[in-house]
Amino acid sequence: MHETNLRSLDLNLLVALDALMAERHVTRAAQRVAMSQPAMSRALARLRMTFRDPLLVQAGAEMVATARGQALAQQVGRVLNEVRNMLASEPFVPAVFRGRFRLLTVDYASLTALPPMLEALLAEAPDMRMDVADAGDDWPKCLQAGEADLVLGVVHHTPAGIYQRAVFDDRFACIMRRGHPLAGRPLDLAAFLAQRHVLISSPGHDRSAVDLALERLGQPPRNIALRLPHFMASTAVVAATDLVMTLPQRIAAYMARHEDLEVREPPMELEGFTLRLLWHHRCHDDPAHGWMRERAATAIRNAARPPDTGTTA
Repeated sequence: MHETNLRSLDLNLLVALDALMAERHVTRAAQRVAMSQPAMSRALARLRMTFRDPLLVQAGAEMVATARGQALAQQVGRVLNEVRNMLASEPFVPAVFRGRFRLLTVDYASLTALPPMLEALLAEAPDMRMDVADAGDDWPKCLQAGEADLVLGVVHHTPAGIYQRAVFDDRFACIMRRGHPLAGRPLDLAAFLAQRHVLISSPGHDRSAVDLALERLGQPPRNIALRLPHFMASTAVVAATDLVMTLPQRIAAYMARHEDLEVREPPMELEGFTLRLLWHHRCHDDPAHGWMRERAATAIRNAARPPDTGTTA
């Protein structure tokens, strides 16, 4: 068959040919595939033109296949079966899944969301694997290029072609060691500014929600005594010194259960934020990916009930 004919061939013509070869009768073939008799007659005419052969010829009340038609009858059955198999959606079975997911995330989400997420996924798919890496500013390119399957983080602007799903909201709290000079005393703005602070920062991201709020209030910047990229190390430092730290409330609650820390309300209004799952549209209809993000979102949300922080004013 010429390439031009292949490009113009309608797959429905092969369905009609399969029915015609099985029934050897135009009307019965039409009924077999829910077509009208005139439509089946037109399909037969197009098939004859496409294959340059009568395919079926009248022999009394029935039709018989030509030699070309007989050869095509066997071939078209195999082709249609392969197409059906190709289009069939195989059910996704987590229990036998051995694939690998690649997740980009941030320190905050690794502590608050990753444990319940992996607990839920591994409960259903014990042989799955996950690679976790830091989510930098180039995370959209990583999703687009297929270098990552999912991003878990705090994102304010979502590029085109990226899906997102909110999993929980959080706000900010202050922590200090229980023996801190301010422990048990009101934490007003003046007392807050008189302290030395710890700041979680990464290259190019030194202005936090606290700094922006102080700027709006016309207040001087904080005295930053220590900058660190990780929450775990920073809270250990706060527990051992008189430094004060402002951080997400869920991290504060988690750390207060493991360190001798006091959790306090910030002395100014700070805008909260939302943790989100993000993925590229190329993965949106993949059964394994859909299962993974659905279970992940549900597990993270269920584990993110308002924490009992013991926060005081």
